Amino acid sequence: MNKSIISYLTSRGITEKVIAQAKLDFNGNEIVIPVFAEGKPLFNKYRRGPDADLSLPKYRYEKGSSVKLYNVDVIQQSDTIYITEGELDTLVLASSGLQAVSSTGGSLSFRKEWSDLFEDKKVYIVYDNDTAGVKGAIRLQSFIPHAKVVFLPEAMAGKDITDYFSYHSIKEFQKLVAESKSYVVLDHMPDSLLPSSKKELTTAKQQFAAILGMYREEYAEKTSRNEERYWYPDILEHIEKQIQVIDQKLKRPKHVNNTCLSPDRLIRAKKYPIHEMLDFDNTGFRLCKWHNENSGSLKYYPDTNTVMCYGGCGKKDAIDVAMKVYDITFKEALEKLQ
Repeated sequence: MNKSIISYLTSRGITEKVIAQAKLDFNGNEIVIPVFAEGKPLFNKYRRGPDADLSLPKYRYEKGSSVKLYNVDVIQQSDTIYITEGELDTLVLASSGLQAVSSTGGSLSFRKEWSDLFEDKKVYIVYDNDTAGVKGAIRLQSFIPHAKVVFLPEAMAGKDITDYFSYHSIKEFQKLVAESKSYVVLDHMPDSLLPSSKKELTTAKQQFAAILGMYREEYAEKTSRNEERYWYPDILEHIEKQIQVIDQKLKRPKHVNNTCLSPDRLIRAKKYPIHEMLDFDNTGFRLCKWHNENSGSLKYYPDTNTVMCYGGCGKKDAIDVAMKVYDITFKEALEKLQ
C-alpha cells in the first residue's frame, strides 16, 4: 500500500499495526478490505479512495459476495465486543484496543442468527448518530436484548466512530460507554401474515403500550434537563408502528384465514422472481423504490428472492415489491403473483 493511503488511514485513527493485521490494500482507486472467517478469506469489499472520482460508489462488493460479519474471529478472543456500522469504524476501535465487528452490508443488515455468537459477551452497539444508525441500533437491540447502545453525541463533528475519535479521546468514549444502557424494544411482529389469537395480540399490545409510556416519560425528563435525546423519537416511532401492526391484526375480519391467505399461496407469491419486476445492475444493486436517492442502495439476493435497502428501508420480499411497483394492495399482489 502506498504511503499516502497509509497516511489517510492513520489520520482516521487506524494504526499501521491494525492496517497490517487487517491486510488492507489499495488498487489505485479503492481501499481493498478483505473479509475473513476462521482465518480464511471470503471476499473483498472496496471503499472509494480519498482522491477518487466522487461519482464512483462509496462502497463496492466483489461479485458473488454476501452479507457477512466483518472481523468475526475476534468474538472468541474477548468477553467484550463492540458492534459498529462499518469496517473502518471497527478498525478504529481495534486501534484503541477494543474488539469490534460489523456487518459488511450496513446498519440494517445485521442477521438475527448472528446474535447467538454474543450470548455470553458484554455487547455495545455503536452506530452512526443519524436516523439510519439509530434505526439500525434499535433493530439490533431487539436481536441482542442484553446489549447496550452507545449513542454518539448529536452535536459532534461528523456522525460515526471514526469522526468521533478525530476529536475525542478514548477516555471520553469510555465515559459514553459507561453511560450506555439497554433499551427494551421488542422485536417486530412475525413476518407470517396468518393472524395470531386475539388474546395474544391484546397482551402484546399492552406490553408495547407500557414500554411506549416509559420512553415517553424518559424523553420528557431528558428534554427538561436539556440532555442528549435525539434517538428517542425513532424508538417511539418504532414502538408506535408495532402497536399499529397489532391494531390492524385485531381489526382484521375473521374470514382472512381463508384460502386467500393459505400458506401455499403465500409461499408461491414470495417465490415469484423479483428480478422480473425490477432491473438490477451487474452487482445486484439498483435505486431503491421506497425512497429517493442518487446512488443505488437496493440489493437483490437471488438465493432468498428478497431485496435489502441499505439506505434505511430494510428487507422486502416479492409481495412487498409487487405492491410498490404496481401500486396495488396486499390482496391484489398476492393474486397477481400466483
